Amino acid sequence: MIKTYKTILFYITLIFGALMFTVLFQNCGQFIATSSSNLPLNHPSVSNKQSGASTDRLLLGDAFYVMSVFKDVFTDVNSSAEVVTFVEQVLRDEILSAQTEFGRACSLFNDGALQNCNNNASYQAIAMKSFSSSLREAARLQTCQSLVNNDSVLNGLISRVKGQSENPSKESISLIVQLFFPALESLPTYLEPLLDMNSSMNSRAEATISRWRLIILTVCEEPGWQLL
Repeated sequence: MIKTYKTILFYITLIFGALMFTVLFQNCGQFIATSSSNLPLNHPSVSNKQSGASTDRLLLGDAFYVMSVFKDVFTDVNSSAEVVTFVEQVLRDEILSAQTEFGRACSLFNDGALQNCNNNASYQAIAMKSFSSSLREAARLQTCQSLVNNDSVLNGLISRVKGQSENPSKESISLIVQLFFPALESLPTYLEPLLDMNSSMNSRAEATISRWRLIILTVCEEPGWQLL
């Protein structure tokens, strides 16, 4: 059964990668997906395109852009204080701790406090632009796994997309994809492998929560949503 899921995830990753881009993670090593409200269209704008930037590498959203996506997907106004605190802590531990890989300099508070710079004054000199790297991807994938493996965070997201059905459906899976890719034009192509995976798990009587977890994790781990 595990081998079957890994095979499904392989094809999903292959399809996603072919659709979104083929050169983004050339130096990231092999990407392996591990099994475990609507997103506003106005994520904070990020001006990373500086003069002289390399044209043969695609620019990605910086640390604060990536964190804004995670926050908008996994929390909303109805999230409990416990969930919000957990999500923010994960983002500090995984994304801000790798801020040099994600890009964008921070600014000290008016009183000189370093909390906004993850307690590291050198982060004031981080380059604005951000490209792919193995360390960046490792931090992002760990963030996805930490958030999706927390039942409170997971159930909060499920409650926002499930509609009238407790089980993953075409409509709810579409919403999950749109949370990460609000401007996606090829939604049907993205949906097919996810629907197949859900159907396969359902035929094996996998627990509903396990199906939700794997679907959300698969979309979260797809690297294309970082593209500017």
